[in-house]
Amino acid sequence: MRKKRLLQDGSSLDARIIDHGSFAEHYLTGLAAPGRSAKDSAPRLYAALARWLALHDVEPIQEQIYGLQEAAGEVLAARERAFLKRGLDGSTPFTYIQGRPLEGSEWAGFQLWGVTRGSRKKNAVTSVSWGEHGRARLWKTPGFRLLYVPAVTGRDEHGADSPDPSLQARRMLLKAQAVVRSQGFSYSQVFRTWIYLRRILDWYGSFNEVRNAVYARKDFFGRNARIFPASTGIQGCQKDEECTMNLMAFDSPTARPEPILETPLQGRAFSYSSAFSRGMAVPLGKTTRIYISGTASIDGGGKSVYRGDVQGQTVQTLLSIAAILEKYDGRLEDLCSATLFCANAEVYGGYRRMLKLLGLPEFPVIPMLADVCRPELLLEIEAVASVARTHGKPEAAS
Repeated sequence: MRKKRLLQDGSSLDARIIDHGSFAEHYLTGLAAPGRSAKDSAPRLYAALARWLALHDVEPIQEQIYGLQEAAGEVLAARERAFLKRGLDGSTPFTYIQGRPLEGSEWAGFQLWGVTRGSRKKNAVTSVSWGEHGRARLWKTPGFRLLYVPAVTGRDEHGADSPDPSLQARRMLLKAQAVVRSQGFSYSQVFRTWIYLRRILDWYGSFNEVRNAVYARKDFFGRNARIFPASTGIQGCQKDEECTMNLMAFDSPTARPEPILETPLQGRAFSYSSAFSRGMAVPLGKTTRIYISGTASIDGGGKSVYRGDVQGQTVQTLLSIAAILEKYDGRLEDLCSATLFCANAEVYGGYRRMLKLLGLPEFPVIPMLADVCRPELLLEIEAVASVARTHGKPEAAS
């Protein structure tokens, strides 16, 4: 994996490139300049992104933007202008997640994952439509198909939300199933979900009950009733809905994602009624892509540990992530992209101090203020890593 960091007027653009020979993956993390308005910082940062995409002929697959709702207009306008100037398609699907950026900014930045176009016949990324307004990205190669679906909500056919958050959650999951089916996938091929709950501390328990009930249906996972996607459940929303989700599905005749159900530090999440896996390992050529679920300071029995202790929770969380990577001979240096959710600004400061104190490698991360699923948990990290394949399992040809 090649690494490159571009700095521009206080903003930063971090690139992690994984070369597969016939194509390359690009993980791009853009951090907004601290304390600056979106009107000031977004044009500079998106100009740098658009220049990189055009220079390296990158086709975006997944793009997530984090910031305050009132900054969305400025950010998206800057994105559109920058893409247009470089001849890029600004209509590719993305998700704008409302959240509270750290360090006094109106928006935190973006994460974008894409692939070089290469031969369009062998490595095609296209936008596909679902429903009346929904759009997704479909990546097709001779060896596999990968579908990324952003911004699935529980709105009904008229675009209205139910006042009952549990009903919204049920509709959201059933709609997600219908979307992947419309593109020739089954929900059992969904290997990663990102679920944002606007008031997570008010009804996370009820959400888990809904998800468990829906996932128990035979048309979702069939016989693999306890093999679930890697997932993040965190505070966030697009507008004013109670819940929204993004997801990825993978289909290959020669390989399939491998669930990471437990590690030496953390047991199965289903043991405390949460239907997700600790991570998913996806074989791509000579590498394994590891999607790490939202990870917090939870022990092997599912109990929160180091309550009120930022340093302890930081170390426990990073050790849990390292344990997932170790299964595939990976290290923290192999992280391509990550999101850090902090209960308050002091937590972020404590997190950074611990990284420096322990001499741990810094990896590209978007920091956000957000409630975690339990009030005593101070931070949560989700991540993606790429490691060289050392296991003799089938791989998805590219």
